[in-house]
Amino acid sequence: TADADREFSEDVLYTGVSGNSVGGSHNVVINEDSGFAYIVGSGSCNGGLHMVDISTPTSPTFAGCYSGGGYVHDAQCVIYDGPDNDHVGAEICVTSNGGTTVIVDVTNKSAPSFIANVDYPDTGYAHQGWFTEDQRFFLADDESDEFNNNFPGTRTIVFDFLDLDNPEVSFMHYGTVFSSDHNHYVRGNYVFQSNYESGLRILDLTNIESGILSEAGFFDTFSSGTDSPGFGGQWSNYPYFPSGNIIATDQDNGLFIVRATFPITTDSSAPTEIPGESGYVLSAAYPNPFGTDTRLSLAVSRAQHVAAEVLDIAGRRVALVHDGVVSAGTAVSLAIEGADLPAGIYLIRVTGEDFSATQRITVIH
Repeated sequence: TADADREFSEDVLYTGVSGNSVGGSHNVVINEDSGFAYIVGSGSCNGGLHMVDISTPTSPTFAGCYSGGGYVHDAQCVIYDGPDNDHVGAEICVTSNGGTTVIVDVTNKSAPSFIANVDYPDTGYAHQGWFTEDQRFFLADDESDEFNNNFPGTRTIVFDFLDLDNPEVSFMHYGTVFSSDHNHYVRGNYVFQSNYESGLRILDLTNIESGILSEAGFFDTFSSGTDSPGFGGQWSNYPYFPSGNIIATDQDNGLFIVRATFPITTDSSAPTEIPGESGYVLSAAYPNPFGTDTRLSLAVSRAQHVAAEVLDIAGRRVALVHDGVVSAGTAVSLAIEGADLPAGIYLIRVTGEDFSATQRITVIH
């Protein structure tokens, strides 16, 4: 019940360590697969990555700094499972540093290593970005480039990360209106963009390898109708609920809960479509988190050998779920037993002859 006098106390207050006091910061980036938080844009680590082990949430522990790229405005950190075999299994952070985009290997927190940086023309402020789910491409937004350039619409910069050591600009996408962009996030074949005065914009990534993004839908939360460069309107969004609901926050008009009129995901225990040529469909693990067991379902377009294994966050195999041929067009159930696994975060990696997919699973007891 409502209680005007109710007060809450933190379970733990983390302020950094001696010589690396955080104070204020711009953002906190969390890699759920590794159990680390990355405080960015703070007064420590030269404004770079202040790394904190939060695998035991009530005992956060300073793990290291990466300050080589200077101030970090935002970042995405992942366990890398993309096309560059030289870095598979490493923990990679891609940071947006205002003037450039930097790729860093943070596997060894006490000695993180620079991999590469990539620039693009007409830079205003490299603000934020997100991997496609196969980690081949990285989509970046620039918060202020629309002010000083005669673009035909809101610009999205698409980097090709086929080779992490030699990233390249793949192409530029220009939106249907000319607003500034702020934050965007990828789920499945879509990127969900919060573009200030033009609100939520959903782009289809299906043809990204051909240099094409297309607008699949939008919901304009900003009522002025200007769709111009500027910092009013929608700030961010969250598109990851299993229901398909999307939260969009507009600093002028409040919080919106919306849903696309088309399916944006297949979060069920079985594929609902037959994969195309040389493709596959892998369902999300359900239930997740789980205690005793969870299941995924896999269908492939051609018969092939498939291995499915459970890895701990250090990349060590702790269980082999499947190792054999999967027939074309027939769904195979992949069952993971949790009773013999300690509570914690794991990865299920499914590898065929022409595909590889990884999902995070959580065991609770």
